[in-house]
Amino acid sequence: MLGGLKLEVLSFIVSTPLVKPVEGKTGLMRKVIPRTLDLSVHVESSARLSALLYGLALGDVEALARGLEDVVVEPARSKYVPCYDIVRSYARRGGAIGSVISGAGPSMVSIAMAGDKAMEVASWVKRAYRDCGVEVLVRTANIAPGVSVEVRENG
Repeated sequence: MLGGLKLEVLSFIVSTPLVKPVEGKTGLMRKVIPRTLDLSVHVESSARLSALLYGLALGDVEALARGLEDVVVEPARSKYVPCYDIVRSYARRGGAIGSVISGAGPSMVSIAMAGDKAMEVASWVKRAYRDCGVEVLVRTANIAPGVSVEVRENG
């Protein structure tokens, strides 16, 4: 647990559109990222990173949601991700905290509360791709609770 949010109450809904991979995808996705930023964009991006960390550390889901809204990388990469806007919109309708591109894409990850809410978000994500005319593989993953270590003195 970090602060007030037990991370194991969150689920990741990973959606992978079944499309032909773009040749040299990782290199291309690196090239489309802006090399320079206006100060206002840098400040906004920094504020969102702070919100993400704050949300995780203190269990503030609204801050976590704000922190998942990227203003630098995703706007540049989103046009290469099939159904990007529709998936984000539908996932939110299903109750997702937020959605992001996974790595260089085209997979996306939506974050939701574990259990029924995660299943509902997964259903909405499948619907988004179906409405977009793209086949998709959707999987839900939960965060493991971790381990405890007990240290004993010898003797």
